[in-house]
Amino acid sequence: MKIFILLVVSLFFRLIYLGVVPVSIAHDETDNIIQAHSLIQTGSDIVGTWQPFALLPNSGVMSELGPFINTAVLSIFPNNLFTNRLTTALLSSLFPLLLLYWLKTLKVDSKVGYISAFMLAVSPWHILFSRTVLEQPTSLFFYLLSWIYLSKVFQKIEFKKSYYLNSILFALFYSIGFFTYHGYKFSLPILTGVLVLWHIWDTNLKTQYIRAIFPILVICSLLIRTFIMSDHYASRESELLFFNTSSYEKIIDQDRRLSLAPELLKKLYSNKPVKLVQNMKDKYLGALNPDLLYSHGESNGVFSTWQTGYLYLFTIPFLVVGLGYLIMTHSKQHILILVLLLLSPLASIIHVNNTLAFRSGIYFVFLNIITAYGLIEALKLLLHVSLKLRYFIYTIFGCIFLSSIMYFSYIYFFVTPVTNANAYFYSDRVIANYLRLSPNSKTLLLVRQPRYLYSAVILTHSDITRSDIASF
Repeated sequence: MKIFILLVVSLFFRLIYLGVVPVSIAHDETDNIIQAHSLIQTGSDIVGTWQPFALLPNSGVMSELGPFINTAVLSIFPNNLFTNRLTTALLSSLFPLLLLYWLKTLKVDSKVGYISAFMLAVSPWHILFSRTVLEQPTSLFFYLLSWIYLSKVFQKIEFKKSYYLNSILFALFYSIGFFTYHGYKFSLPILTGVLVLWHIWDTNLKTQYIRAIFPILVICSLLIRTFIMSDHYASRESELLFFNTSSYEKIIDQDRRLSLAPELLKKLYSNKPVKLVQNMKDKYLGALNPDLLYSHGESNGVFSTWQTGYLYLFTIPFLVVGLGYLIMTHSKQHILILVLLLLSPLASIIHVNNTLAFRSGIYFVFLNIITAYGLIEALKLLLHVSLKLRYFIYTIFGCIFLSSIMYFSYIYFFVTPVTNANAYFYSDRVIANYLRLSPNSKTLLLVRQPRYLYSAVILTHSDITRSDIASF
């Protein structure tokens, strides 16, 4: 019954008004949809140089499998905003259930699992990204699915009984996650590697090291393959800080010219490695920004929660308590969650792109888990008060929680879909209503690139044909 309620809540927030809100679609989403239609109509990408079963990296900006995953739904249903977003919404609706099951495989308290899953189901961050055609939510879904089968690889059962099947499923889902989003190619493998090491540490079996060989080979081979074939990712290479240190040259030159220190000290304290470390430090500390987490989210309209944060404000005390509890108890499971939390902003730290909510989405998953721990500990304290006072506190807490969800829903669904949209392909129904309510306002259409205007024209048609793709 709990799982059914969790699924219904998750589906509700991800499917309601899906064809209307958000009213716009970002250029990354447009590319994913057009590429998906190209795969349906021609069996290859838009320029005809890559097929999904080529088993080679593509040469485009978009990830290899990001568009491909959307083809099943787009092949069955007519083309519109709802169906374009449906694949991500459905997979993301199942994500809280996956989180619950993964925590169960780690032998985490079931209460923590259910609360973590429910908080993620109503999380502003997860609702926001679940209702897009961006690659990140889908990639995260398959990574978490691979982590579940990684846990099964180390289960205390007969070695040959299910090891091979679980290993194959781990490799399959991990590979799908790896090739679904470029932004995770260097960070999620590290987190997955930490999980493998933790399972070796946690598993008291003679075969634990043998079981780890195949997952490690999968992780390392895909990473090595990416570096060897880095020319295929040339359009994305400059986004990594390590390959973009030339951008620091002007800053370093200015620092040295303004400094009164001897030349040796200038070179020692103002150089590319120092600037790189400073940049990474600033990005890491930015993950703790209360305005980002609890007030306004990020400024980018596509990633913005506008007048709310990515987490609910009232959860701050529970996050602090949960963090303290994990540090004080430091069981094996708690150490793992703390290490993964520390590493989770890694994708944003090593990328030029500053977005934390998109590049490092896994960070918000772990923040919800830690908050759940804090909530459980707070509830334990209430066992020492009278029953009447306990129910009074439960009622107050429930009202605050419900009002927080309702306020975010009001802001997201009714206030800002048009005014804060920083993207393309406006839904005529919502924009018309907006203009009707604001008869004296003037509307200006700005087209950053003609390509995206043409994409919008194509995406307004219920049917996309082979000739449409050819003309594109």
